[in-house]
Amino acid sequence: MKLSKPWGVQAKILLVFTAINMLATAAYTLFVYQIKTDTIYEAADARLTAAAHAVARMLPAGYLDQPLNAKPPAQYAEHTRALHQYSQAAGLRYVYAFIEEQGQVRYLADAASDQEIRTDNYGHYLQAYREPPPALVQAFRDGQPHFAEYTDQFGQFRSLFVPGVRPDGLRYVVGADIDIAYLHARGQEALYASLLIGLGIFLLSLLLSWWVARHLTRPVRALLNVTERIAEGDYSARINDHGEDEVAQLAGGLNAMGEAIAQREQAMLQLIYRDELTGLGNRLALDEALTAALATQQPGVLMLVHLDRFRAINDLLGFAAGDLVLQVATSRLSDLWPNDSRVHRLGGNVFALLVTGLPAYDSNTLYRQVFQALEGEPFTLADQHIDLTVTLGIVRFPVHGEQAGLLLRNAEVALYAAKQAHKPWSEYNAEQVGSRREQLSLLGELRRAIEQHEMHVFYQPQVSINRGQLVQAEALVRWRHPERGWVPPSAFIPFAEQTGRIRSLTDWLLNQVAEQVAAWRASGHPLTVSINVAIHDLEDPDFPRRVAAALRRHDALAIDLCLEITEGGLMADPEQARTTLDALHEAGHRLAIDDFGTGYSSLSYLSHLPVNELKIDRSFIMDLNLHNRSIVLSTISLGHALGLKVVAEGVETATQYRELALLGCDVAQGYLIARALPLEEFNSWRVSHDGECDWSTQPDATPALSANADPRLLANGNARLPER
Repeated sequence: MKLSKPWGVQAKILLVFTAINMLATAAYTLFVYQIKTDTIYEAADARLTAAAHAVARMLPAGYLDQPLNAKPPAQYAEHTRALHQYSQAAGLRYVYAFIEEQGQVRYLADAASDQEIRTDNYGHYLQAYREPPPALVQAFRDGQPHFAEYTDQFGQFRSLFVPGVRPDGLRYVVGADIDIAYLHARGQEALYASLLIGLGIFLLSLLLSWWVARHLTRPVRALLNVTERIAEGDYSARINDHGEDEVAQLAGGLNAMGEAIAQREQAMLQLIYRDELTGLGNRLALDEALTAALATQQPGVLMLVHLDRFRAINDLLGFAAGDLVLQVATSRLSDLWPNDSRVHRLGGNVFALLVTGLPAYDSNTLYRQVFQALEGEPFTLADQHIDLTVTLGIVRFPVHGEQAGLLLRNAEVALYAAKQAHKPWSEYNAEQVGSRREQLSLLGELRRAIEQHEMHVFYQPQVSINRGQLVQAEALVRWRHPERGWVPPSAFIPFAEQTGRIRSLTDWLLNQVAEQVAAWRASGHPLTVSINVAIHDLEDPDFPRRVAAALRRHDALAIDLCLEITEGGLMADPEQARTTLDALHEAGHRLAIDDFGTGYSSLSYLSHLPVNELKIDRSFIMDLNLHNRSIVLSTISLGHALGLKVVAEGVETATQYRELALLGCDVAQGYLIARALPLEEFNSWRVSHDGECDWSTQPDATPALSANADPRLLANGNARLPER
């Protein structure tokens, strides 16, 4: 079809531009509206969260913990008005507090206006709440905060319920409401604003399109070609815009549109492929970089860098400090290769380094450079020095894979293997994949293993260094699989702790040890036995009750059971850890800090905890050089100053034993005295070593096996529950 009139061509081009502008404007308007709506709800949820945490501070001190009384507090109406005033100031409808008593949800506090108080339209003290929303009931059940939207006799709300626990064990829930109608109104405002912005953009774009089409005087084939290329994503397409005629003007407008779209897409790609905090490439960028590197057929190395104990930094110093650590780590890693894009952040506290075409960069050279960059100089945050440690997982290509996804998975496997083996780095090998699969298989068999009596308790003696006499023992878990034989604890305990199945194993061990210490006491030979507590159990508010139940079941005494907690366990949730330790201490248990010296805690922090013992980590004992000796001496001295008994783990030589005696250490545990022994062998050892013994003259530990042991247990002879 021939176009005989220039106006017909211009009209069609204008129509095309209009359609493009409409689609782009509609997409942009929807995008802006979604962002505004999300922002409204995020702001509302932030207000609800702040209000829920403010309720307890607004009420009198101890109000939520005071004993329940049928008679309301004298200032209940005053509290109700004050909470109402706070609600109005915070842009909320209500704030309140509930308690669950005898299966009923009752008011502890409520917010109400003077009008509502006069009309008796509010929650009275201990008044039952008819038909509480499911989310409120769930908060009482699981002890977790819950957001919810619901309708009751007071209106339709979006609410937050935050539970807490009183000293008498009853749970209370503080909450806050915001009117759904308010959120809907804000949403409508956001919609109108988005439509108005979109309309303005559309009109401006339409005006520009009309102006370009109006000045078009030449055939539009070249222009259409450029338009089609832009529509297909080729934003580099340009047309000659020299001159002052209509074609030049239209070409300039089209070029400007392509440039604007290219800039917007570049900004979007920046968001898609870049980590916002550090500016490094993210996982998608790494995937593309790996694919490109593999296409060159040059050898290379992919290394994952895990910042250890990063959660403790966030918990103790705050997320801002954690962000600063990530930014400093980014700077130090980037300085290794200036003006290069080899460093990526995969999320959280994991970085990735991609090195290609550099044969001289073997694994040893790489990891030394990374360790020097991140561990060579402490991080300084708010005048506080932080010694950061890292763990590395390394793969080579094309040896360990020829696909980006496979290489990244293998690097993650290598990183996991390094962490499991407590090594600073690990290079991938195929056996690591089989090991992870075997661990997953064992995890599925764990419940059956407990029920089928495949688990066994081994005991390792602890002796007084001054007299050489048995003073205590540590209980260690072992698994004798019917097909695999003895399974090392490191093959199943870490997975059990990560998945929450450690609880059943802990309960089993508690019952086994409680039964045994009761039997020893009944025979006239009492002995305290220590058990290592998993982080999962330490964070369980029900753990003290579980321990007490095991003791009652076997008529055992709390004094015969010592509970060991790692520094990592204390730092994971310090408040809950303190609550759990206080409850265990009040029950009469001895408490010990295990593997001291490997975490972020300090003796000044420990002085506020109800602990009795301090166990120095074996890494300081195995190599008592000048540096480690000073660390051990200062730990022993400060431990004694705090009234703590100090236990040295991993004592394997008489030289170490004598050195610890000179340093004033109280108790020794390790292969020099005995390996972990099954019950029968432990009883025999106890009889043969009754009384004092001079361990400083004993021969150093040898790899001799017990009659019931298996060679695979040697590497994990002292593995505890949980394995770390």
